[in-house]
Order: sequence, then structure tokens, then C-alpha cells
Amino acid sequence: MATGKQIDTDILSDEIFDVLCSMCKNKGKNTEGEKYCVDCKDYFCITCVQVHGQVPLCASHKVLDKSQVKSGTSKGLPRAPTERCDRHSHKHIDMYCQNHDNVGCSTCMTVDHRLCKDTFYIPEFIQNNTFQVASREIQSKLKT
Repeated sequence: MATGKQIDTDILSDEIFDVLCSMCKNKGKNTEGEKYCVDCKDYFCITCVQVHGQVPLCASHKVLDKSQVKSGTSKGLPRAPTERCDRHSHKHIDMYCQNHDNVGCSTCMTVDHRLCKDTFYIPEFIQNNTFQVASREIQSKLKT
């Protein structure tokens, strides 16, 4: 029996995106982040970036295309996930516990993983290990 209600397909989407729109994610929607705000350090879909631009405090923020962020053309852009923590929505996920294969914000790691020895700050790990990974790949290709 049809109820006449319209189903929100954004919520039901099982597509996997590289980055999610932070505003849509907070509403429980699965929408791809197409733009990146350097000042907010968040990704936005096309609809939400328009709302973002209408907020007086955000009107002067620098907004880039997602492709500009990936290519690394701008300085100071994060090279780690910019998703917000589910438990602490005001904090970004920036820590990883290797013992439990779990990510979270610094507060989560402090509370839930304080006894774990193998936790680290994701941006620092990426910065310090990018060359090592590339070097290993090159060595592997040379051997083959």
C-alpha cells in the first residue's frame, strides 16, 4: 500500500565517495563533497557550498574545487581525512590506533585508547612516511 511519502534517496545511497559533504553527513545523508573550504577545513556538495557562501561570516572564505585539493596545488591543505568525529562533532578525525585498527579524534584516542602503544597523529604520519612508501614502490618496480 503506497503512503504517498517521498523517499529521500540521498540517505539511502550506498555509493562510496572519496570525501563526503560535511553538512550532509551531519544530516545523515551520503553526498559527495565537490568543494573544499580552506578556512573551515571541510568539504561541501554543490548545494551546501551555496548555503556556506550565503553565511556572512563565511562569505570571504577561500573555496576550492575538490580537484585542486587532491593535486596539492595549494599550500596548507590537509592530506588526511577531514571528516568530523561522530562522538565529538566539533573535532576532526585525526588520530589512528593501530592496535584496534580504529580512527577517531584526539579526545576519543585519549579516552578510549590511552593504554594503546601504537596510536599516532595521521597528518604527521602521512608527512613523514610519504617518501618511504614511494621509495618502496620504486624499489619493488625496479626488482620486477
